[in-house]
Order: sequence, then C-alpha cells, then structure tokens
Amino acid sequence: VEVAMFADILTIREAFAFNQLVKSKDDFYLTSCCCPVWFNLTKKGYAQMYTHMSPSVSPMIASGRFLKDMYKDARVVFIAPCIAKKHEINEPELRGAIDFVLNFRELAEVFNALGINPVELPADEKDQASLGGRLYAKSGGVSFSVKTVVNRLEPKRVIKLKSKRVDGVKSCKQILDELSAGNDIGANFIEGMGCVGGCVGGPRTNIDMEKATKMVNEFGEDSLIMTPFDNMNVMKMLKQFGISSIEEIMQNKNVLKLLIRQ
Repeated sequence: VEVAMFADILTIREAFAFNQLVKSKDDFYLTSCCCPVWFNLTKKGYAQMYTHMSPSVSPMIASGRFLKDMYKDARVVFIAPCIAKKHEINEPELRGAIDFVLNFRELAEVFNALGINPVELPADEKDQASLGGRLYAKSGGVSFSVKTVVNRLEPKRVIKLKSKRVDGVKSCKQILDELSAGNDIGANFIEGMGCVGGCVGGPRTNIDMEKATKMVNEFGEDSLIMTPFDNMNVMKMLKQFGISSIEEIMQNKNVLKLLIRQ
C-alpha cells in the first residue's frame, strides 16, 4: 500500500481544518504531518504553541488504522528512513496502528540475507497517490499539498494560506521561539520536520539527501493524479466508511477516529 495515499486523505483534512481555524491575519496553524520529532518538540517544549498544533495523525498511523479497520487480521509493517517512527508507534494514543517499523538499512540487510535484488523484481505500477501526497517525504511537500487543496476549496479566500517550512531541529526551535515571542514570521501555516531536507534526510536512509530529493520529485511527477482533491482512490476508500462527498470528512466520526490522535 502506498502510504502517500493516506497523506492525500490527511491533506484534505488539514485543508478543511485550516479553513476553519485561520479566519484573521493573526491566526496561524501548525501542521503535525508528518514528523514525530516536530510534534513532540512542540508538545513538550512549547505548550503555548501546542494549542495551535493540528491533532491529525501522521500518514503512517492513518494507513495502519485504515488497513486494520478494513482487514481485521492485518499485520502492518512501515518502511522508512526514520528512527523516530519506531517510537511513534508506541505512543499511548497511537499504539496498535502499526506492528513493526523497518528502516531502509534494516530492509537492505533483510534483502541481502535472503539474496533478494529489488532491481530484478517486477515493478508495481499502481498509481494510488497524487503528486502532493508523494511530496510529503521532502521538506515543503506538506505545505505544497495542503495549499493546493485550500485553493481548490476556497479560491476566493481573503486570508490566503502563506506557508513557512523549517527543517532540522535547530530551525524548528528557532521558528517556535519566534512564534512564542509574538514575532511576525510572514506565514499562517507552519510545517516542521526534524531532519534537514525532510524524510529524505532521515538518519537511516541509504542514499544522499540530494539524490533522494530528486527521486521523490520524479516519483511525484510520475503520478497521473495532480492533487489529493483529484484522487479517486481516496474517494473509493472513504466511501467504505460512509462518506459520499469530500466535505463530509470533518463530520464522519468513523473516519475522524482514524485521522485524529486519540
């Protein structure tokens, strides 16, 4: 399953939440997608700013919750270049969604031990996610994706979404310090990622950040779906939970319990 499809679902939720919460020039919104380092840094070190933090889970957690709701006996393994994800799956309000996390280097060791060369295997041509969902893996990808949906939902919105992305713990702390001091940062949608470059710069990646970023961009551009709003795979899945239109995503209790920390 392409986790980026669940990033598409969360993008839609984040866009609706932004429209509901950012009504004046002084309002701002901290997105929690998709980095546990950013989320926990804000929660534990900046209590005042945490009140502006989105309650959305990460695409990883959303994918596990949806899959286990649909397939009761499913065991879900998440693969990423991130070590913080191993801690995230054991947080009390998130526990049970994902059974195991393997980082890229661990997966490479498994392949080596079993004599598997992924390059020799047939490619999976499924197109499950949009360009926006696939760009979550790099810094700025969440902001890009949410902004496209906000613009589709309210093209004549007076208070436009102005994003600010920060990556690396040092930069994350700096922006939170500025917000805490009441400084004008010129943005009302703030995206933070603990690793420089975003997930592509994760500590257990197996290629350098520049190459990974290039590959993520190319993978995103290969999608036949331009925005989460255009993703029929999303609507097909949501219909299984009683949603007939995208606007219902903020009211449907069955879906919200899968997308919100609880």
